[in-house]
Amino acid sequence: MEEVIVFGHKSPDTDTICSAIVMADLQTKIRGKKVTPCRLGEINEETKFALKKFNAEAPKFIEKVEEGQKVILVDHNEFSQSVEGIENAKIEAVVDHHRINNFKTSEPLFYYAQPVGCTSTILFELYSSNNIEIPAQMAGLMLSAIISDTLLLKSPTTTEKDKKALEALAKIADVDVNIYGLEMLKAGTNLDKYTEDELIRLDAKKIENENLKIAMVGGFCNFYLTQKQICKSFSYGGMDDPRFKDMMSNVSDCEKAISYGAALVADGGVDIKRVAPYHIGFASMRNGKLDKVYYAVHKGDVIAPDKVYWRSENFSGRLRDIVINRADTTIEDARMDIHVEHGELDGEYLESLDSITKADVFKFGISLDKSLVITVHVRVQKQNENGEYVDLPENTQPKPIRLGNIDSILGSLRTVK
Repeated sequence: MEEVIVFGHKSPDTDTICSAIVMADLQTKIRGKKVTPCRLGEINEETKFALKKFNAEAPKFIEKVEEGQKVILVDHNEFSQSVEGIENAKIEAVVDHHRINNFKTSEPLFYYAQPVGCTSTILFELYSSNNIEIPAQMAGLMLSAIISDTLLLKSPTTTEKDKKALEALAKIADVDVNIYGLEMLKAGTNLDKYTEDELIRLDAKKIENENLKIAMVGGFCNFYLTQKQICKSFSYGGMDDPRFKDMMSNVSDCEKAISYGAALVADGGVDIKRVAPYHIGFASMRNGKLDKVYYAVHKGDVIAPDKVYWRSENFSGRLRDIVINRADTTIEDARMDIHVEHGELDGEYLESLDSITKADVFKFGISLDKSLVITVHVRVQKQNENGEYVDLPENTQPKPIRLGNIDSILGSLRTVK
């Protein structure tokens, strides 16, 4: 049995691994006896990059501790996130930046926690308060942890202490944090070999009570996982897709939502709610101007992918002018006095629509798939003996016409008033 060991949580990120190594170095110098750094899980690509950069060995892997083992916890305190057997270990110290939960000991201990963005920020202060010089290697590991946990100081959890610590550590380690930080974070996003289930477990902390069990995904893994799910759900082309860029443009406001949302979606706890971005329908024209507009989908309505939303009225005539209205409200079936986007569709679409809407009476519907591609549906009708309009048999109905992505169509239309 080792004299004293130090470790972080079960799903180690860069802060957990680097803090274990740094705390072991600090405690070895304070105690005058060797303190051994350990880890409770596999090391991710980002952390491997940092360890290689600063020529540091990975802590040894352990699965459980024996009764009475002297331990120091870093970057966590909850027993559900810790090593097997922690309840019977002798916890001598904790250094953490998370909430205190489900934690108790039978003896007094050194407990140092601060509301900062990273455990290594606290360790930086402990070197100073103990008058111990920080080696360049330890400085490099601590700055790597701060970069990781604060996303290069862009995370909303970043504090002034994190910023000052990073600046001081960069001087000691002789590192350009912007260049190195981007390289390290980029290394951490190289996760294509992992499945979504593996991604969740790479950097997850379990939070449990009697009403809730969820894996909270942290670090850079959650952003990659969210990107992957968004692209999959909406058939986006990846980070370069302009729709994805627009969605992620205000990163400072959505980072927390991404963290929690990624965990919830990945854990199957919630699904993505889709709403119609605009009012969508067709217009009738009079003297070259919009006369009436008939909407099938309304802006803000919750929509199910590929579900057809029908107009209940029975129409005659032709569907030629598609209307996409970005206003919050509409004046339904009346002369338009608000700005809308409208225009005739391409020739092939017009030909198809004309051919199926020459019938005396029909109804139309709109559906949107996960990528917001518009499809027009038409049902030709006739009157029955009771004077009611009913659909003709399914095998005689025209096939749906797929128009294209709503934003692509919008870009080709003109604004009218």
